[in-house]
Amino acid sequence: MRYLLVAAFFSLLPSACFAQDLQSRLIVHPTADISEKWFLAGWGIGNLRVKTPSNANFFGGVGYRGSDWWIEGMIQRQWSRKGNSVLFDVRFQKQFGNRVSLYVEPAPFLNRRAFYNFTIVEYRAFGKLRLGGETENIHRAGADSLAFGPRVSYSLGTLAGFSVVASITYRMQRPEPDALRVYLAFHRRFARRK
Repeated sequence: MRYLLVAAFFSLLPSACFAQDLQSRLIVHPTADISEKWFLAGWGIGNLRVKTPSNANFFGGVGYRGSDWWIEGMIQRQWSRKGNSVLFDVRFQKQFGNRVSLYVEPAPFLNRRAFYNFTIVEYRAFGKLRLGGETENIHRAGADSLAFGPRVSYSLGTLAGFSVVASITYRMQRPEPDALRVYLAFHRRFARRK
């Protein structure tokens, strides 16, 4: 199975040369424990794009942690040249065994009629390398924005207490141009002192 996933991903890589929009996303995700299960959650995301409008996003809220999953409910503010948005953002991640992970993010807009959703499925192929796919969509009046593509992630270790993960995805998008997006994510859990 692992070799089939690797072969499938690398067979799609040449299409990355045809990406019309290059994007980079810097992500900072700290959490601070309130109790054994509850925590405060925050995200800061900068999304730089060459051909489509860049944006900055800040989130704040609370989360609940299980043994192999977590869920967060937050208010999101997004700033961009196209206008500002406010969303109610829910983020859910679950680990299935030690190989497969699922991330789901539904978010209704609070200041206009639209709905955002983002999903990632990844398979740990070997070591710190994960292969998978992602889809990111905005459903709204008029033409929806739809994106899907293969994804590769690699854990780079820790820096100043943050676990650092780099990812790259080729996104086939409509009506926007196809994009090659690079992610650099910093995650850190601030545990309660006992």
